Amino acid sequence: TPDVAALVKKLSPAIDELDARVRLPLVDVALPALAAMSPSQYRQFIQAFQTLAAADGQLDLFEWVLSQIVVRHLRPHFENARPAPAGRLPLARLSAPCAVVLSAVAYAGNSDQRAQQAFAAAASQLSGLGLKLVLREATNLTELRRALSAIAQASPQAQGDLVDACAASISADGHATIEEVELLRGVSDLLDCPMPPLLVNQH
Repeated sequence: TPDVAALVKKLSPAIDELDARVRLPLVDVALPALAAMSPSQYRQFIQAFQTLAAADGQLDLFEWVLSQIVVRHLRPHFENARPAPAGRLPLARLSAPCAVVLSAVAYAGNSDQRAQQAFAAAASQLSGLGLKLVLREATNLTELRRALSAIAQASPQAQGDLVDACAASISADGHATIEEVELLRGVSDLLDCPMPPLLVNQH
């Protein structure tokens, strides 16, 4: 609506000045208010969200994470979508997509050397899978989404183990980049797993 557009324009400069580290906390603060929308407001919100995300012709990491949060937390309030049946596959059957996801987390905001260390920490959590770090270009958002789609076929326990391995990757050096944290949130929400605590310094 015109009023909402005017309010967004007014708040935009202040939002642009915010530290990137507060983006996810702000999203979480906004979720209860968004869940209180009417069905018609929700439809308008989703349409506007999709339009904004597609405005530059590409979906960046934070936009993807935000889409996962919206889907997980708002769709059940407004849509009669049935939850997908739980998968049953062990991670041993999904080693290739697991390597893509863990590599993406390892590379997020890190140099190649640090990514290798982070990946090694994650792989040690899933011993027996023979996981190897894939090339950085093989962890783009398209490949990541494809890998996560495959991992959705894993059992809930296996998905949780993968999310925990992602957390181990981030915690390996005692510091968490903004990209790592946001990516972990997106992976956790897409797989409908609790996000593990990260006892690290964020930068």
